[in-house]
Amino acid sequence: NAGHVVHLPWAKYHHKFSGLDSAILYLEGQESLNDSASAYLAAAYHKTGNFARSLVLYEELLLTDQTNGLYLLGYALAADSSGADSIARDAYRRALSLGQPGASSVDFIRQRLTALQ
Repeated sequence: NAGHVVHLPWAKYHHKFSGLDSAILYLEGQESLNDSASAYLAAAYHKTGNFARSLVLYEELLLTDQTNGLYLLGYALAADSSGADSIARDAYRRALSLGQPGASSVDFIRQRLTALQ
C-alpha cells in the first residue's frame, strides 16, 4: 500500500519538532510499517534504551533481508546492548562477512568482537 511510505517522513517530522519519543509514538500508532519505517523505529528504540524492542524489530527486518548490513549491524548493537553476547558476536561476524561496512564500522565491529570474547 502506497500510504505506508509516508510514515517515515512524518516520523522524522515528529522527531525534529517534538522529539524522538513523539516519533516513536507516531510509528507505534500505525497499523503497519514498511521496512524503512521499521528500521527507523528500531533505531529510535535503541537510542532511547529500549534494546529488547529494538532487537525484536531488527530480527523481523532480517527475516525479509538477511544480507542487509544496516539491519545486521543494528541487530548486533541491540543484542550487544541487551547483554546477549553470543547473539551479538554472531551478528557482528555476519556483518563483517558481508563486506559492506565502511572502515570505521569494521574497526568498531572488531573492537566489539574483541571485547565480547
